Amino acid sequence: MGRTKKAEEKNAVFKAKTHQTKKPGKDKEQNGKVQFWKLKPAKDHPYARLSNFFLSPLTFDGNTHTSSEGAYQRAKFVYEGAPEINSEFVKELGKIPTAGALKHAASLKETGRFPWHKKISDQFSRFRGLVKINPDWDNIRVDKMREIVQARFDQQPEFRRLLLSTGDREIEETSPKDPFWGTGKDGKGQNQLGKILMEIRDKNQ
Repeated sequence: MGRTKKAEEKNAVFKAKTHQTKKPGKDKEQNGKVQFWKLKPAKDHPYARLSNFFLSPLTFDGNTHTSSEGAYQRAKFVYEGAPEINSEFVKELGKIPTAGALKHAASLKETGRFPWHKKISDQFSRFRGLVKINPDWDNIRVDKMREIVQARFDQQPEFRRLLLSTGDREIEETSPKDPFWGTGKDGKGQNQLGKILMEIRDKNQ
């Protein structure tokens, strides 16, 4: 009986510690906020569809994209006075099915963290040093993202319903890697994507 009681006490302590140190999910509601980041199964992460990386067809700037991230990345290279090779580059980017891979290709980096990064880098190496991002991109990127999110709202019924269902709650993209579009590693980032989502939601309620 003594051993059994001690075992029960240890088990209780373990459960208490586990509950206290359990890390929050990447996609949830906390303190009344709607938070999302990585794509996860919809059952556990109902706000995943708010992510730019969620795969859902979108027409923007005369092209069809597999995601809003794809629309955003390709938009960097579509502007008046762009080099002719930009058109070919944008066309090739459109053949990439996933948002993460497309984003890496658009960066024109020579390598990356994963083996598939290197593979994509090699595939697009012929464009390196030739294609040019819109020189005014940093000044217009927020407006461009706003246009893309509005296009999603207009074209994607599931996205529209989900965004409106957030009511008046604050929306945050809790990416620790992006202090501009998300909240950044310290949670104090600009959260520009979250702000745009709330703006589009509030305007259309």
